[in-house]
Amino acid sequence: MLRGLRVLLQLDPQKFDTPKYPNIWIEPVEISQLICTLFVPFMRDGGDVYDVQNTIVQCVENLMTANAELFAQPLKPHGQKARSIS
Repeated sequence: MLRGLRVLLQLDPQKFDTPKYPNIWIEPVEISQLICTLFVPFMRDGGDVYDVQNTIVQCVENLMTANAELFAQPLKPHGQKARSIS
């Protein structure tokens, strides 16, 4: 999960339209898809373990501190789900 956090923290929306390798095409990925891929398995499998909960909270805090405008909307459904479980 921490590797995924590093990937998300390095996102630069200004560079989204400038491909680094123009001859290689992959389907565009939404930030919300990345967040689902990174957080949902941990929340599902270890959400009742304090250390896992703490790590998820720290990751979310780091993302919001880094760029609340970019991450607030994609993180919102997961925060609502976490609150309903606890």
